[in-house]
Amino acid sequence: MARFWIDCFCWDLEDEGIDAALARIKGDLYADDLCVQVHCDDTAIRRGRAIGDSRLIRRPAGAQFRPDASHYTSTRIRPMASGWMKSRDPFTKIARACESTGLGLRVRASCLRNRALAERHPMAACVDAFGDSSRNRLCPANPDVRAYVVAMAADLAKSYPTRCVELADVTFDSSRYARERSLGFDLGGIARSLQDWCFCPSCRQRAADHGCDAEAVQSAICGWIDRANDMGVRGKADDICAEIKVALGDDSALRGYADARRDSERSLISAAYAKLGDKLAIPVNDDAEHSAIAPVASDLGIRLIARHQKAASGNPVAMAHQSMGGASHVAVRFDAYPPYIDGGPALVAGVHAAVDAGHLDIGFYADGLLPPPCLDWIRQAVRYARRES
Repeated sequence: MARFWIDCFCWDLEDEGIDAALARIKGDLYADDLCVQVHCDDTAIRRGRAIGDSRLIRRPAGAQFRPDASHYTSTRIRPMASGWMKSRDPFTKIARACESTGLGLRVRASCLRNRALAERHPMAACVDAFGDSSRNRLCPANPDVRAYVVAMAADLAKSYPTRCVELADVTFDSSRYARERSLGFDLGGIARSLQDWCFCPSCRQRAADHGCDAEAVQSAICGWIDRANDMGVRGKADDICAEIKVALGDDSALRGYADARRDSERSLISAAYAKLGDKLAIPVNDDAEHSAIAPVASDLGIRLIARHQKAASGNPVAMAHQSMGGASHVAVRFDAYPPYIDGGPALVAGVHAAVDAGHLDIGFYADGLLPPPCLDWIRQAVRYARRES
């Protein structure tokens, strides 16, 4: 039997009233679980309905929970409480309310994308090929970053009655849904991913361990990005992407550096899995995240949470299903609002198809963003899926 969850934000639950919100989500939307975002980058979102005093919500980067210091005694990086919380601790109240109402508790934490931590620990930030430090990306090759992510994961798993700890943003190549849009020329495809190649001291050391000349690779990446900008402006973006794919396959230095990057990501994911075991789940939002995460997830048996896409090509759900050898290790998350879903009947059909395929966890993003008609789509989709199963 599939379980259904609703993604939520602490500030929405608090403004609506935690007890009232959880009673509505369980009784009206028929949810089994609540998934709460507890660690994220700067947030600016507009609510889809009246909750509290404001429709436009801006929250600074940081933790939406109170970290237990005992988990961070050997780490130099620790979660920073988001400034909006001040002396409040809404997540502890939410966790207790979930227990009392019988809702399962899931949490989602962004691991490497956080402006506040990048500013406090600049030596842990990613550095691009041109030598510019990221304003909000931490590097998974950095041992202090890995220690912090593992400690935060253990804190969330042990300090709260969580059924699932979802660790997002665990790779160099952030999902295109999470990446900040450039104010300059926007590269596409594989050319864009070159901008995420990191050349911080930790990455250089790991490359050296793989026998790579980091200086030569850095120079090559700069050249490819400049060529991609030039050819993209002239309408030849597909040509340069094809050239880059060939280069990444033929150039031993580029291949070696790419292998070092994947090793850094695998080390982080493996360390988190060693702490969390079956509680760990990792989201894949597009083909880039899937290609980076699926191999290690398949080896270790880590659950993936695939983002539903309307388009058949490049669908993370289908790719994750195939790579994991079946649906039981893949949860499906629906963006239950246009343009990501074409109305209530489409959501009902999509959820029904996911349950029929054998997916055991179905989620909906995100309660506070959704106008009332979209909440009704979720209600219909869950009711139909339960009745048919």
